[in-house]
Amino acid sequence: MSVAAVRRVVSRLEPGGPRTDAELVRAIAPDGVDRESAFAELVNRHGPMVLGVCRGVLADSHAAEDAFQAVFLVLARKANSIHPPGAVGGWLYGVAVRTARKSKTATVRQRRREMAAIVSAGSAPTSTGSAAPGELERAELRAIIDAELAVLPDTHRAAIVLCDLQGKTRSEAALELDRAEGTVAAWLARGRKTLANRLARRGVSLPATGLVTVVTPSIVSAELTSVTIGSFVGRGVSDSVLALAEGVMRSLSSTSTKLVTTVLTVGALLTAVATAPAWYAHPEPIAPPSTGAATVSGAEPRAKAASSLWKEAKVLELTGWLGGSAVYSADGKVLFIGGTDGHVHAYDVVSWKKLWEYRGAGHFAALAVVPDGKELAVTTKDGVMFLDALTGKANDTLEVRESAPYAVAFFPDTPILSDGQLVATSRKVIFGSAREATVKSWLKWPNVSTITLQARAADKQPSDSHAVPLAVDPDGKRVVVTGSLDKATGKNVLWAWAAGSGAGNELLEGHKATVVSAAWSKDGKWIVTGDADGTVIVWDAVKFKEKSRLALGGRIAAVTVSADGKHTAAAVVQPQERRERAYSEEVFVWPTARPPEKPELISSHPVGGPFAGIASLAFHPDGTELTSAFANFDHLSKLGELTGKVRVFTLSVPEKPAPKPAADHNWSQSSVLTDHAALVNGVAVAPDGKSFAAATDANVTCWDTVTRRVLWTYKPFNGNAPVLALAYSPDSKHLCVAGPIDVMRLDIATGKSAAWYDQNEIVVRFGKMHALAYHPERERLAASDGYATKVQNLAQESEGVFNGERPEESKPLPVLPASVAWSKGGKQLALIRHKQDKSCVVLWEPGRAESEVELTGHAERITCVVWSQDGDVIASGDDKGTVILWDARTHKELWRKRYGDGAGRIHALAISPEDNTVAIASHLGARKGPERVVLLAAKDGAEIRHLLGPEETAVSSLVWSSDGKFLVTGCGMPAARAGGQAAPRVGEVVVWERKP
Repeated sequence: MSVAAVRRVVSRLEPGGPRTDAELVRAIAPDGVDRESAFAELVNRHGPMVLGVCRGVLADSHAAEDAFQAVFLVLARKANSIHPPGAVGGWLYGVAVRTARKSKTATVRQRRREMAAIVSAGSAPTSTGSAAPGELERAELRAIIDAELAVLPDTHRAAIVLCDLQGKTRSEAALELDRAEGTVAAWLARGRKTLANRLARRGVSLPATGLVTVVTPSIVSAELTSVTIGSFVGRGVSDSVLALAEGVMRSLSSTSTKLVTTVLTVGALLTAVATAPAWYAHPEPIAPPSTGAATVSGAEPRAKAASSLWKEAKVLELTGWLGGSAVYSADGKVLFIGGTDGHVHAYDVVSWKKLWEYRGAGHFAALAVVPDGKELAVTTKDGVMFLDALTGKANDTLEVRESAPYAVAFFPDTPILSDGQLVATSRKVIFGSAREATVKSWLKWPNVSTITLQARAADKQPSDSHAVPLAVDPDGKRVVVTGSLDKATGKNVLWAWAAGSGAGNELLEGHKATVVSAAWSKDGKWIVTGDADGTVIVWDAVKFKEKSRLALGGRIAAVTVSADGKHTAAAVVQPQERRERAYSEEVFVWPTARPPEKPELISSHPVGGPFAGIASLAFHPDGTELTSAFANFDHLSKLGELTGKVRVFTLSVPEKPAPKPAADHNWSQSSVLTDHAALVNGVAVAPDGKSFAAATDANVTCWDTVTRRVLWTYKPFNGNAPVLALAYSPDSKHLCVAGPIDVMRLDIATGKSAAWYDQNEIVVRFGKMHALAYHPERERLAASDGYATKVQNLAQESEGVFNGERPEESKPLPVLPASVAWSKGGKQLALIRHKQDKSCVVLWEPGRAESEVELTGHAERITCVVWSQDGDVIASGDDKGTVILWDARTHKELWRKRYGDGAGRIHALAISPEDNTVAIASHLGARKGPERVVLLAAKDGAEIRHLLGPEETAVSSLVWSSDGKFLVTGCGMPAARAGGQAAPRVGEVVVWERKP
């Protein structure tokens, strides 16, 4: 054990010693012990630096203190993302710069608005004084240094903050960061050099006295410290600080993350109901009719995706009324539209012929199909009435006087059995407004029981009369609604209400604004809710926990989920910035389980406003059709606007290309290359097919594809460490090679080291990785050591994102199989996640951990995974010789094969780009001879051909050329297996080509 390691252990054993930064960060985790005192210690320890950064950017002291509080709120929420935890000082510095800049931007925008108002009023702004030249120069220097320090890798910035700003020695910094002193010294040296280079490019040099004379800490008042620590437990957090912290949180992640401060009271668990935005106007009282139609010139709806698979196929025009409720019959043959003045129409979805129409007594007609499909429930001023689904004739009614519901939904029917025979059916329906929800249930009509949920006190008007989220659990146990007021906070809750089922209520805590819409997928997996501030949240309907969220802007007037749960849609009312009384009606669609950062906009239409009303979305039962309807009640008072438009979109499923003809797999060895005498750890072929390379225990060798001549050989790690993996860049100009610690980039033309970021040093450090994959379209590199996977942006000096956790470096770590593979286009990364003795394939989208998918099917530890070039299939192999081919879209297993009688091992996999033939390198068992390559048909896994490698050597790696014309395999055996002798076949690269 090194001296530094011993020092770290001893320091932890000393009683009463101060806790390190890493210990404090771990202590403030949700399951930490003594969380508040640990948080207070972090505020006291790093507060002066954070406040100094905020004051350096913000001239206003109050704004700087708000930014200070926001920084520590972000720390409370994101502490688990700091790696290593001891780097919290550098992390706080970066967040402080980001937070102060965001606050300054908001202040500048507000100032511009104020200045515009002053100028328009005819008065000129007056000067309030100016800074002295010396102060201005210092502020400018400080801003540049802040900017450059903020973009350094976290580890480098942490070392600089600890040593150059806080005055710690390298050994003290190593103790804080829980790393060896040599490691921290390297971080510090590289950080200083990178910072100096970046400053030099901006014409700035540090003063001789160093950073500390420019980046000075500030004294934090006891009051500010108290308020900040109080915010950790939910006391005294202002709306402005929360808003600023949430904005920073969103910028730190590729998905918008809700800032949830820790609270100690049950009342604080309730979701706030925000006041409706100013542009959303209550429609009452109705204004007198105008003399003409509203104009929408200048409205600028967002552009829809030109390449969308969702196309507008039909527009149903409703003369004299506005449709705002759409539902399909259970068999999908009929579309029902309800809307203003109690209108209901039924359409044949093939011919679009109107089957029947009904007009009620003037109240908005929201619709729901009765579970048996024979009737249609329609809301009225006094409750719900039922129409015959075939004829539109009125039947029975459920009366609640003056209830005026805007939404209605059915629970699934419950059969009543006696001696195994159906004797009756229990039925339950819910309908309601922003004021209350009513549940009616009956076993034998007309004996109806009633449960009422009050969302507003009888003498109070709802702040948003059209916010009526309603979604029923397909199991019939709960229903998503706006709940009653909380006595402690005076706010409504959003919950999955049991409604008398006995299942128990569940809070849905996450929205800040008024929740307007809700949907529950028919498979029971997902709940989707949308609010008045444009946020959509997808919830796990089993755990009632947030899975993902999207910020679409505007008002989420409706949401829906397809019957198979694969797609979610949102209807958005989006105000236009340049016209106060104009908006656009927008429709978005995205995959429910893996929402993109920017969902697809399939429809956008400008309309006169403001909007005050109801919207609806409905998927066809087969998921290939989507209907939208917007009813703006504001238009009821305007001439020329009472032609409702119901838009029907169809999903154009691209025809699958004809199966690739099976290639003639008459392969033979065209070259056996023995230009090095070492075990081959990996092989790679350039995307342009002009060269290929192999990594060995000692060096990297590159060959010309045509001549098979060695282009160059390079020992990237001074010959003292093995090359464990390699990957070509998409342009075939560089080769990335991984050693035990570093990743190097080699120039293919010369074989010499190529600099990262136009510098002369390598600043990318991953850890002990043995799997690399270059993004197919961007300068991004994925690396894995079997414990964790990192994606690094190679075009910027920035840290990447991680998946997984590495154990403590001080512990001896067993080598775990590692493998990474990008999807077509590079949106997802396939990797291996090990769990004890088993493992699974994970499809991970960097930066969006909540959208990852696990492919579970292997009973043994997985050794390799590969993605086909066309993106259609994924192959994986394990320690006991099992190969599985997966459908990359449905994530279902297509076939599996087992080799080696359960005693073999799949060493490597490759999928041919020509016809998706799967090549495996495996030991086939004692009865089937030595290790070899087997080609398997993509269709069913049938064996096509065995390619025998060099006798008695292992096939360690293999790769197809980008055109599928040749296959390269790496062979050999460790020296131990060769008896320590220089065996002639200890390492070979074999090129296989088809016989003519």
